[in-house]
Amino acid sequence: MAKMSREESRGRTREKLIDAARQAVAENGYDGTSIADIAARAGFTKGALFSNFASKEEIFLEVLRRHKAEEFAAFRAVVDAVKAGRADAGAIDAYLAGLDGTADLARLDIELRLHAGRSETFAAAFAAFDGETRQTLAGIIADIHLLGGKPVPADTEDLALLFLGLIHGLALHGDANPSGKLKRVMDAILKTA
Repeated sequence: MAKMSREESRGRTREKLIDAARQAVAENGYDGTSIADIAARAGFTKGALFSNFASKEEIFLEVLRRHKAEEFAAFRAVVDAVKAGRADAGAIDAYLAGLDGTADLARLDIELRLHAGRSETFAAAFAAFDGETRQTLAGIIADIHLLGGKPVPADTEDLALLFLGLIHGLALHGDANPSGKLKRVMDAILKTA
């Protein structure tokens, strides 16, 4: 087996740390997880973590960023498949059903949002991430309305904020099956447009 380059080794370490942070936050939340917990879970020292991330905030924001990127790429792929005629509208319902297992990441989003309100240094990074999230989701929502042949009933960023707020609210209430509720809200928005 070929020896990994320094860059490959660093990338592998980084991925293990991100995976460990993802698992730790699912079990213990943001405040209940320390840098030492993440490093130990990944099989590294705190020094290894700090050579890849400047802070606990940074690694958890990366966990959330990756999750959102994967989630929205999957959502975009479903919407594009429906637009191209490779799937029917039921594919969107199937995508929403897949959100049922992501409550821990919705809670991380909430915890980081609250933390940003208490940390000026983190607030700017979180605000940039949050703005990108809403814009991406707004574009997907606009395309869903076009698929349904309906005008968008409100500003798409407002609808994205409503959608995210609903997900966060359901996570806070411990709802293990938010997809049915999300589908009903989406259907109601499409019907009233």
